[in-house]
Amino acid sequence: MKKLLLFALFIPTLSFGQTRTSTAAGDFINPLNWNPMGVPSSGDSLIVNHAMVMTTDIYYTSGRITITPNGSLVEDATDRN
Repeated sequence: MKKLLLFALFIPTLSFGQTRTSTAAGDFINPLNWNPMGVPSSGDSLIVNHAMVMTTDIYYTSGRITITPNGSLVEDATDRN
């Protein structure tokens, strides 16, 4: 029973194709900056409402990124893929 409960707690972080909305400005890959909490992955629909900074390359081949008038998505000092 404990294993089943533990697995059920992690289903939202393992599923694909979620809609994630930024909750705070900061590092794009910080899971605490997204609702639901987690690192954005390929297939997710992202809504960027804050100033997000890409500090690493991401693998994103499907999904949608929407940047609202209050949001931004910028690279740090180097070009990112």
